[in-house]
Amino acid sequence: MCAYQERFFVVFGGAGQYIRKIMKRETFNDLHVWDIQEKEWVDMREESPAKQRVMFQAKFDKNWSNNGAFRDIGPPIRRSQHVACIYGGVYIVHGGLYGENTQVLDDFACFDLGLGMWVRIK
Repeated sequence: MCAYQERFFVVFGGAGQYIRKIMKRETFNDLHVWDIQEKEWVDMREESPAKQRVMFQAKFDKNWSNNGAFRDIGPPIRRSQHVACIYGGVYIVHGGLYGENTQVLDDFACFDLGLGMWVRIK
């Protein structure tokens, strides 16, 4: 979980409970934002007025300027035990564990909060 603009908490992925029958833990790749002022969770995968509110706030981040060099690439692979940070208006995820086959991940993924989508820098 990362704090952003003293108003939001951004959460990505995670894992469900361990399923003994198949000896695995389900992992997720959803991204949610807790809006402190509105006291509500915003699912960034779905179009909604709440998502537009988060995107609007991120577009005015003085530390980040989207120069149009991004394109939507869809969400990264599901994971847990990863690290994340926010740089300007971009939520960056690195590594983690893919629970379905216990694969250790060493990739990076970026979610542009102002655009409301997963992006790759050209």
